[in-house]
Amino acid sequence: QESGRGAALHELEHYASSIFCMHIREAQWGSREALANTQPFVRAWGGREWLFTHAGSMRDLLVGENERMFEPVGSTDSESIFCEIMSRIAERRWRDLAAADPNELHAWFSEFNGHGTMTSVLTDGLDMCIYVDRASPMKLARVVPPHGELKLRDRDLGVDLTHRGIRNRAGLIFCTSDLEVESESKVPIRTLTPGSLLVVREGMIRDEILQPKAPLPATGESEMSQSGTSQSMASVSPAGSGVVFQQRPLARPPVASEQTLEVCHRTVYKYEEPVRNSTHLLRLTPIHDRLQE
Repeated sequence: QESGRGAALHELEHYASSIFCMHIREAQWGSREALANTQPFVRAWGGREWLFTHAGSMRDLLVGENERMFEPVGSTDSESIFCEIMSRIAERRWRDLAAADPNELHAWFSEFNGHGTMTSVLTDGLDMCIYVDRASPMKLARVVPPHGELKLRDRDLGVDLTHRGIRNRAGLIFCTSDLEVESESKVPIRTLTPGSLLVVREGMIRDEILQPKAPLPATGESEMSQSGTSQSMASVSPAGSGVVFQQRPLARPPVASEQTLEVCHRTVYKYEEPVRNSTHLLRLTPIHDRLQE
């Protein structure tokens, strides 16, 4: 709320949409201040802009065996997972979520769930896919007209859906925490089944899958290697997925001493013909994430 971008949002009330995604980030991976690490993440595919939010943190780092069609810009585990999902969607030529196989989507999310917390939302602007982590509950509130004033609140966020007047509309509200509802009408709230996947369109549940057709192992086959004093584990995903999860190194000091680094950078340009004017803008910034500041 204190950032310039946050203040600017108060001036953008003319925007309207049938789908809203909100995420309050705790920054387990990557700097909170970096725009590249800010959720929700967006990629363009099939003439649509796809949006992804992830409420959780991965224990293991996702490593692609081959070059993916989509690559992360920031340093978060969430964006890496999103890029892997979008690469798989593009490989199958699913141009929207309506063309996607919900059971296969569920199998992907279940696979990732074996390596960390995976409560997620994926949308192409029309359909919305929600995955509920196996160990983290998620609430679903159903708004049914006619309804009066409608305000929702949890410990961090308050939303007034009737701020501009009461318009009797139907819809679904998914939240990772308990909701307090202020309404003249009853708003049913239920807890979603852990490990389930829902596909929503226009405020209605189109698909709800409780279990994948073929249950996947939590961590796949593991290979352990040791070099010096550090130890790492590589967890291979099911055949055909083309990804490997690399466990984070554990043999590191909890707090490192402050260091001053001197960096010498040299860039050389070679042109086939003489160049009269050339303008360059260079920024070199040390990475700021959960391992260093």
